[in-house]
Amino acid sequence: MDVNMTPVWLFLLHIGTSLVYGGTEDTWDGLNIKFGTHKPLPRRREDAERESYKRQNDICKTDNYHGFLYRLEDDSKLLPIYDLNGYLSGIQAIIPGDMEGYNSLNETIRLPPHEVMPPILVGKSDLQTYTITAYFKHPRHLCSPTYLNNVPTGKGLFIQTGYDPIRHHEQIPLEEQNLSPLWKKALCLPTMGTHYFYNVSREMQCERLYPVFLMYDSEGQLGAFGWSFQGQPYEGGKSIVSWYQINKDTFYFIFDASQLPPCMQNPNFRVFGVHIWLQSHNKTTMRCNAPTTSKPLPSTTVIYKEPQGGAGLGHKAEKVDFEQSDRDQIVKNRRSDNIQSPLPNKKAGSNSAPSDSLNKCLFLFVCVLRTFLSNFNVNNV
Repeated sequence: MDVNMTPVWLFLLHIGTSLVYGGTEDTWDGLNIKFGTHKPLPRRREDAERESYKRQNDICKTDNYHGFLYRLEDDSKLLPIYDLNGYLSGIQAIIPGDMEGYNSLNETIRLPPHEVMPPILVGKSDLQTYTITAYFKHPRHLCSPTYLNNVPTGKGLFIQTGYDPIRHHEQIPLEEQNLSPLWKKALCLPTMGTHYFYNVSREMQCERLYPVFLMYDSEGQLGAFGWSFQGQPYEGGKSIVSWYQINKDTFYFIFDASQLPPCMQNPNFRVFGVHIWLQSHNKTTMRCNAPTTSKPLPSTTVIYKEPQGGAGLGHKAEKVDFEQSDRDQIVKNRRSDNIQSPLPNKKAGSNSAPSDSLNKCLFLFVCVLRTFLSNFNVNNV
């Protein structure tokens, strides 16, 4: 008797992979962006389309990111990324290439500076723009059919640091205790958690202000992160949330002022960005007993307004060529191509991607199952 065991094999394979990769406990329960009010990111591609987001690419692996990027009209700060199965899997922001700022000598420079490339990357389009991208699960899961039905949104944070996100990314520890000492502790603010900024010090050159910051809850768990850029942003007229914008008089809103270099005290030095919540901001662990700053918090962090008409994203900026050795060298200067995370002291259990041991167990399970089914079919012919 010839028994077709293929459906059984596929079912058992699905169960095995689901045990490793699935489960709602491995999904962030926040995923919203805020300035003033919280705006949830659409969890599924269908939800985004119902909210009038438009897909920006037709292939999953592009020259600049992986996944399907969606955009809401002219909003440049809130571009969700969905995987092949339509799960929310990342977020990207676009900043224009025509801004000006200051270096450590208070000289005027074109933004963004080379010192923060990567994780800021040159946008691959006809317009001169720059992008920064984060993923909520390992980038290898977004476009692989192997993980289609078994990996939901995910519960990790991976900052893209090159044009191949599978090879070029920084994995952020889920636990505060696993952070590199280069991440400097700053303020704890209600519903935001404790802020960490990369390599901030009195000696830091202002052009090296790292464009990513992290926020951990009162239990030391990663709760949120954000983008932080020097300069004055373009703000689309129909943006659903605003960039936060601060200057030297309100840096204490998120920075520990004692850590800031003198060049950031330039009265014209501006910082803008956005907060992205991974955990729910309503969790008690995301609250602080009181702000750690001695100064009162401002009623709003918007210090100035965009000039009438704004600075359009289509403005041509000085060309930065990453096509050949320049791009490769910048990536290698920050991180080796075959090292996915430069963070030391990373402990087991801090990764959101499946561990090597689990992958090996799953592979062994599939091999044994396949051998068993093959023998079963032969014996029943």
